[in-house]
Amino acid sequence: QVGEVSPSEPACVTYTSDSSEQPRGLLVSHRALANGVARLSELDIVRCGPGSTWALAASYAFDGSLKALTQLATGGAVHILPEAIKTDASALRRWLGEVRPDLIDCTPTLVEYWLGEGLGDCLPDVVIGGEAISPALWAELVAWQARTGRRAINVYGPTECCVDATWAPVAGEVPVIGRPLGNVRCHVLSPTGQPVPIGVAGELYIAGAGVAEGYLGQPGLTAER
Repeated sequence: QVGEVSPSEPACVTYTSDSSEQPRGLLVSHRALANGVARLSELDIVRCGPGSTWALAASYAFDGSLKALTQLATGGAVHILPEAIKTDASALRRWLGEVRPDLIDCTPTLVEYWLGEGLGDCLPDVVIGGEAISPALWAELVAWQARTGRRAINVYGPTECCVDATWAPVAGEVPVIGRPLGNVRCHVLSPTGQPVPIGVAGELYIAGAGVAEGYLGQPGLTAER
């Protein structure tokens, strides 16, 4: 029997590491997970929920997979892209033709390879995250959208957040991470914690419902961060 679950209780633990390569577990709450699903579905350029079909290209052990897996809770369908055909252009073309997903969630490295293999005409809309998009790929995606009528979305978020904290349509000449998702706040601050003027470099701080509850078993590090 499953009892009531509070919004602050952990839904999952995701892992990241620093320069010392020491893994740190992040407690992602039901609140953060539910907010991520709801806010992504609000974007009118991302098809979510009942009747939608997502293709999952990431490993289920990667936090980015949460975006696709949680579509099951909103009535959407999820098809897992077999590892063996990710880099097999002919097999992937057949798979996409059979599954006909509305959207595929992938990394810049994968979509760059697919475009280079001539698969641009059969790719669905793409949500891209996990790595920075190069200026060359950004320009290629702008042209791809104009040619096919499909859409490309760039998402960004550290593991300390529930997958994505910001989003941006791939448009214009310069790669950007865009604006915060709903219920997420982003601040660019100086080393002393003060907001910096527009155009001045600083450190990105993220707040709001998308932030993890803390590090597993490391209250000191949680308090510091």
